[in-house]
Amino acid sequence: MLNGKLLKVISVFIALFIFIFPLTACVVKDTGKGDSVKKSSQVDDKAKSTEDIGSKSDEKPDPFGKYTPPIEVTAVRYSTGYYKFNPKDPDYASLEKNLWIRQYEERLGIKLKYLWICPDDQYEQKWNVALASNDIPDMAGVGETVFKMLVDADMVEDMTNIYEKYASPVYKGYDEFDENLTREFSTFNGKLMGLPIHGSQPDNSDILMVKSDWLKKLSLPEPKTIDDICMIAEAFAKDDPDGNSKADTIGLVFGNAIDVGFLGLKGFINGFNAYWHTWNEDGSGNLVYGSIQPEIKNALLKLQDMYKRGLLDQEFAVKDPWKAGEAIASGKAGMAYGTYWAPYVSFMDNVKADSEAEWKVLPIPTVDGQPSKPQAAFSPAEYFYVKKGFEHPEAAVKIINLNIQIENEMKMAALEAEAVDDDPNAEVDIYQYKLAQHVHKPWGNLDSYHAVKDALISGDDSKLINADDIYTYNSILAAKDGSRDDIVTDLVFGLEGTFSVINQYRDEHRIQVNKFRSFPLPVMIEKGYGYDGVLYNMLETAFLNVIMGAPIDEYDKAIADWKALGGDEITRQVNDWYKTVKK
Repeated sequence: MLNGKLLKVISVFIALFIFIFPLTACVVKDTGKGDSVKKSSQVDDKAKSTEDIGSKSDEKPDPFGKYTPPIEVTAVRYSTGYYKFNPKDPDYASLEKNLWIRQYEERLGIKLKYLWICPDDQYEQKWNVALASNDIPDMAGVGETVFKMLVDADMVEDMTNIYEKYASPVYKGYDEFDENLTREFSTFNGKLMGLPIHGSQPDNSDILMVKSDWLKKLSLPEPKTIDDICMIAEAFAKDDPDGNSKADTIGLVFGNAIDVGFLGLKGFINGFNAYWHTWNEDGSGNLVYGSIQPEIKNALLKLQDMYKRGLLDQEFAVKDPWKAGEAIASGKAGMAYGTYWAPYVSFMDNVKADSEAEWKVLPIPTVDGQPSKPQAAFSPAEYFYVKKGFEHPEAAVKIINLNIQIENEMKMAALEAEAVDDDPNAEVDIYQYKLAQHVHKPWGNLDSYHAVKDALISGDDSKLINADDIYTYNSILAAKDGSRDDIVTDLVFGLEGTFSVINQYRDEHRIQVNKFRSFPLPVMIEKGYGYDGVLYNMLETAFLNVIMGAPIDEYDKAIADWKALGGDEITRQVNDWYKTVKK
């Protein structure tokens, strides 16, 4: 059977990625009043310091201690069109009335009250108003720009000691799993100003997807080097692998965006030991911007040669990745780069439509045949603050502790997995209802991969206690029995799926995580460093133009312009920042 649960998860992931990414880049507009966001000491003269709270009690802090009498906590949040509710069931009724709200009160003595809930596309605007009026809730999850404004205005509580005292062992363990990456983003001058919200992990490195039925038909080996990629791409483009006697196939397919998780070019670039839009150490211990390093041009010239020889889609520049993916879905493309979830898109359509289609997941090939060192992006899913002076800052930690505990209880009880098609709650994703809804165990997907792998190898599924893992296991077995609908699950969580490659990357310490782990510096925002910014677009546009035949000098000029228009100053300030955090 089709793994509907996993498909729902991946669709929600893509939807949240589309939302969260612009959220983290939102800008609080200038109201024209320099003092519109006042220091919290001006707003609340009764503010108590974190050190005062709890220091007068000899009681041992309890991560799940219940307040008697109950306390009220205010918050705000967004809603999306992907949320579904069942008004007839009090556990699924709405964001204000659901299982989580009830559990917060029954188990913690916390009455959660939302001051406002708005559509996701209005969240930034609502926060602009809240900041301008100094009217913020006791706690909430926000994007990076809003969080930085709150920190700069001294409106958030220092949670360093509170977190250490009240975070549950499981919650603290999440920090260990992600090697404190999340925590780094919320730390200012050594103080934890926001609670770690462990979301996306650096498991988004690229892998290579190869149409293995074409490899077999043309008697080609699996690619291990960039030269292999070129040789195979030429055969796929010119030797009629689909057998229709037409020159209508593409060797390597990608869209008109470099840094994306589906049909991008990061994986190809990484094969040259080059890194796009990341900061890495040079030999002297300074950080350098990957997109302007010499190795980038080596990758670029190879792509230009492949384009000239007709091995690439000649119209890639006018196709976004999703449009470019139609060539995969229709069986007209033989290779593509993407991250772990890529098979859930066009590759799934291809194997369902064509009973002969087969795909192989491989580590990205390199120019010298050595093990690849793929890049990975990382940032918190959101930033969760507590208002400075709030009487019970530890309540935020307790809520997250309980979120984690309840979610684990639900998985072990397999509550969602047992929902049947006629169950009114079958399509309700209750995990999205909770406050701080993006907290997840770091590298949780790899945990699932290992659990399912062990069951597949042993043939014993009795140790699978997670409902999603049981679903995955059964789906992979169905794929082995010939279910085309379930092949995509095998391509992701199977013994040779995308996570087998990601696991190899991680175990061998090959993932190159961006060394700049902080909010965008003011100069970055000012100069247009980020995605869709002037500096970024300048380099990406030149890169794509050179692929299509423009002289390499065009990219050299783009690098020079990038430096002159703010890149050199950004580099200087990035290294100034790095000196303050480098261990």
